Amino acid sequence: LGTVPFGDITLSMQPPVLIARMETEEWVMRLIDQIKASGMQEFSLLDVGTGSGCIALLIAHHFPHARIYAVDRAPEALALARLNQQQLG
Repeated sequence: LGTVPFGDITLSMQPPVLIARMETEEWVMRLIDQIKASGMQEFSLLDVGTGSGCIALLIAHHFPHARIYAVDRAPEALALARLNQQQLG
């Protein structure tokens, strides 16, 4: 599958992890806008069922001082999320 854009980041994708839906991307971008409007910069967030890490990593990209936790029960998903985290820095 290679890579896929998600918001303003690019994620590596590998089976069996699903590619995030366009609606998810739109929802996360709206959430980011709302958090920015609130003025919050430091907060904690838990992403349950992170998959590729798309939600957690996009929010972390916009809020470098936030504490983001991403969990998944599938080892393949966690491995992919870690790979994406490393690639994005």
